Amino acid sequence: MGHPPITTQNLDTALQELTIDQSVIDEITQAVNEGYEVTTSQHPITKNGWTGVGYIIIDPETGSGAYKIGIRGRRE
Repeated sequence: MGHPPITTQNLDTALQELTIDQSVIDEITQAVNEGYEVTTSQHPITKNGWTGVGYIIIDPETGSGAYKIGIRGRRE
């Protein structure tokens, strides 16, 4: 999806590079702080008039995950 997986080791740096909606950033931060890894695009995408972001939250121990879509736009 474009950005390396976000973990506790790179969370602060990764968050500075993201231009996605704050509600998605908050969910990513919470997930990483709970031990999950998150893969997301760095910027919102636009396709056929829709703008948003897709992201994946993965449990690195079990491999289970959630594929999520944030429907809001760009963080300013």
